[in-house]
Amino acid sequence: MTDYRRTVLAALATAAVMSASATGCSVAADVAADARPRSTASSAAPTGSAATPFTLPPRTGATLTRAEAARRYQQIAAGRNRAVNALGAAVENRRPWTELRGLVAARLAAEDEESRQLAATPWPADVAPLADALARSNMALRPGWLKVVDAKNVNQFVRAMQALNEDTDSDTDTDLPYRIRVLLGLPTGDFPEKPTA
Repeated sequence: MTDYRRTVLAALATAAVMSASATGCSVAADVAADARPRSTASSAAPTGSAATPFTLPPRTGATLTRAEAARRYQQIAAGRNRAVNALGAAVENRRPWTELRGLVAARLAAEDEESRQLAATPWPADVAPLADALARSNMALRPGWLKVVDAKNVNQFVRAMQALNEDTDSDTDTDLPYRIRVLLGLPTGDFPEKPTA
């Protein structure tokens, strides 16, 4: 696991503790529209697609050219990247734990959709195994993220974040987005240190 992912997960757990002490577990404000549907946040756990189990679809269609695959990968990754960025901004701004939990749910829903699309897309032969591995890696982390989303109070939220942080210490697939981008000729920025899709 890269230091960046470890830092983000630790920051989430720390932010939860800080928001609990600073706000007394207050009701969260509305979240940005692109992160999740606007609603008044409460201590009730979010519901919806994040809590719904799913299986990955089969790959269908004609194999994409490298240029088509590059465009498709960027389209697939865009939603998850927006959700990750919204969550990161909320952590930096020390938002209440209930808001962080809602943003984790939005991130998880975006990652679920990313996994479905990664699995169903007819990638070039050298990209397909990496796309499959990224989808499997997302699914391996899903149970930990669901525990965060299901937290009923700040203590459960913090414990779930800490457990997720510990569970992902052994994750060796954090460079998959970087490797996919290299194969597709896409910009890598500061990958793999900051592994968004």
